[in-house]
Order: sequence, then structure tokens, then C-alpha cells
Amino acid sequence: MDKSFWNAIVENDYAVPDGHTVEELTPELLTFLASSDIDVRDPFGYMIYAHWMVRDKHYSPEAIRKIRDQLLGNLDKGLGEKDTDSVFLRSFSMLNLSLIVYYDLQDSFLTEDETNDLINKSLDYFKQEKDLRGFVVGKGWAHSVAHTADILKFLARSSKSNKDNLQRILDSISEKLLHPVETYVYVHSEDERLVMALMDILKRDMLALNEWKDWIQQFIDWKNEEKQGDFQSEIHASWLNSKNLLRSFYFRLDLTDDLPVSAEAIKLQIFDAIKVFGQW
Repeated sequence: MDKSFWNAIVENDYAVPDGHTVEELTPELLTFLASSDIDVRDPFGYMIYAHWMVRDKHYSPEAIRKIRDQLLGNLDKGLGEKDTDSVFLRSFSMLNLSLIVYYDLQDSFLTEDETNDLINKSLDYFKQEKDLRGFVVGKGWAHSVAHTADILKFLARSSKSNKDNLQRILDSISEKLLHPVETYVYVHSEDERLVMALMDILKRDMLALNEWKDWIQQFIDWKNEEKQGDFQSEIHASWLNSKNLLRSFYFRLDLTDDLPVSAEAIKLQIFDAIKVFGQW
């Protein structure tokens, strides 16, 4: 790989170089997602792709479908590993998939079945991903949870996502935080990225208030079921991650206008849940 060639594209405002085509360059571009070099993966594999996909719209729907299939195929590579470089390919494939959904929000081309397939595979990946690191010193962002939150956010916005899909996205977030218990505390704003997906579900106004209350009650029930008293390292991460998510959700609701009428009641329910967690 010639870094100077790809750096020149970035420095030239992401213009396709003379004598080359997007079709020719994209296969190599997508290999950069697996790189552990932050100066390759982020500016080339993600940023060049993002400009060509979203801003410049260089890709036809059929070309995007081919890219989608390749990115989805990447999600199984090394899945289940922890603390290895394989996470970069999976996580950045999710991030690049999120841009396909964003593109579809602007210029619809995905079918309802294709959208459902993306939801199914995104949620399956989210459940199975075990490498939860945010920033990896010397290698940059892994951020599998945050990147998955990004695609869930856009999928929640899609008119092709029905009520059942929104509920599934909601449940996948609580399940990731609580079940099974993980030992990793999210320290790189993962809670805020997940909350953006929650906000987009709320804005769709398809879930009833009692369904939101049932979802929040999961956190309260989990906290109440855990042994009280001495510090327990095996559940501390789930406790803190859940508490941070609830806090972030509360303040996002408090600072956002033009929400469904149910938002105020949801906010009060979240406040009650935060108080339960705050007893620790």
C-alpha cells in the first residue's frame, strides 16, 4: 500500500485521482478496515469511504449492495476473540455499514427485507461481540459498541423499521449492558452513542409508554436482584455501565425539545431507576 497515494486523496478533498476510478480503488480501500495502523484505517478506510459514499455519492445502489455484503461478511471474522486486532475489521465494517443506512435515509434504495436483514445481522453481531475496548493505545479506536450504536441509530430512524424492530433494538441495548455480565466498563462515551439510538427510537413514537416502562424496569429489577452490601467486582461493570446509560438518557431527554408526549413520563421513570442505582 502506498500511503502517499491515499494521503493525496485526502489532501485533495477526497477527489478521485486522475486515471483512476472508484470501482478500481474501492477493493483496496476496504482492506484498510482491518489495519491496526490508525493512520491507515481511520483516514483511508473510513474517511475516504465516507466522502465517496455520502457526500459525493459515487456508488450506485448495486455497487453499495456489493459493499454491504462484503462488510457483513467481515462481521464473523474473529468474532468471539478479545484483545486481538481482529476487532478493527469487525468494528469498522459496522461503522461503514452505518453509512449505507444513512445513505438510504437520504436517498432510499434498500428494500424492507434488506433493512430487516441489516437489523438482524447488526443485532446478532452486537450480541456476540466480546471485544469491547474503546481506544487502544498505539492503534486507535476499536469502539465496537459505539460503532454498532451508530448503525442502530440510523436503523431506528428508518421508516422501514417497524415497531417490533424498534423493540428488538431497545432490548439488545439492555441485554448488552446487563446480560451476560461483562467485566468491561465503557469509558469512551459509549453510553452517549447508545443513547442516540434510544432517542431515535423514542422520536419514532411507536412504542407505548408501558413498553418503555417495562424496558426501564429491567434495570431496576436487575439491580434489586443483585446481592447488596460488599463490593462485587463481577457485577460492578454492568452496574456502572447501566447507571451511566440511564444518566445519559435522562439528561438527553431533559435537554431535547419536540419529543413525544410520553417523554416526560419516561424521564421520570428513568430518574427513579437512577435513584435505585445510586444507592450503591
